[in-house]
Amino acid sequence: MMLVPGDPLAHRALESLLRAEASVRRRLSADLESEGLSASGFSVLIVLTTAGGTLELRALRRRLRTSKANATE
Repeated sequence: MMLVPGDPLAHRALESLLRAEASVRRRLSADLESEGLSASGFSVLIVLTTAGGTLELRALRRRLRTSKANATE
């Protein structure tokens, strides 16, 4: 499928996808917040779990693509 500028169907499809993504992000954020966890905290837990439970801070930062200050926090 080729995306043609000005194609109303493609434009509506893209808008629908963006709304769906925003909805999923809001729901996930609310669910995590109800558990006392931020999205970044959840990401850290996922990375640590897939790494077997431990990881050096440098490796964690690299996998999360984040700064030293954000990873330490």
